[in-house]
Amino acid sequence: MRNMQVYLCGGELFVKNLRKQVFLQGISSKNIHCDAFSVQQVSNNLS
Repeated sequence: MRNMQVYLCGGELFVKNLRKQVFLQGISSKNIHCDAFSVQQVSNNLS
């Protein structure tokens, strides 16, 4: 499991928590690749 590559994507809190769990299971931090999504409200000011 030491050389396993892990790819995580999802909401910021989900990725943060899962990354920690994967690391604690023995995956090297250099083998954990993350893409956390954040939600930002966009206003539509078309006048």
